[in-house]
Amino acid sequence: MFAIRDSGWIEKIIEDYGDYVFRLCYMYMKNRSDAEDIYQETFLKLYDCGKTFNDEEHCKAWLLKVAANKCRNALRFSLFHAHVELDEQLSSPPQTDSDHGLMVYVLKLPAKYRDVIYLYYYEGYPTLKIAELLKTSDAAVRTRLKRGREMLRNEVSFDEE
Repeated sequence: MFAIRDSGWIEKIIEDYGDYVFRLCYMYMKNRSDAEDIYQETFLKLYDCGKTFNDEEHCKAWLLKVAANKCRNALRFSLFHAHVELDEQLSSPPQTDSDHGLMVYVLKLPAKYRDVIYLYYYEGYPTLKIAELLKTSDAAVRTRLKRGREMLRNEVSFDEE
């Protein structure tokens, strides 16, 4: 049996398995802040559960399973509930240099192209769901995606010259 209620047990588990849990959360959530939230919820659940594990590998598997389930629940919840307005989301600066990349160019696009580019590439929504969110047709969304990509290509190639 793996006793997890020893002195400093939670710190040891976070040190040993925190990276695994965070990477899994980031893979699902695709952004750092949501991944950090799920990461914290996972370790809080461990702290509160009082569960006994057969060995350390059992503990790691449990943590990863809980994190994956919490991520899936969060993603499912976000599909069926109200979202933050896109203008509010886009007005906040990117959090890391890697987030910064094309986002600078995306933010320069007219709103109707920026919105579909953001929802499609950054949030991972399919065109039908974007059409539903923006109250327009799927064909209009696909046309805006095509035109937005062309504008981005022109903007990026213009800046490189």
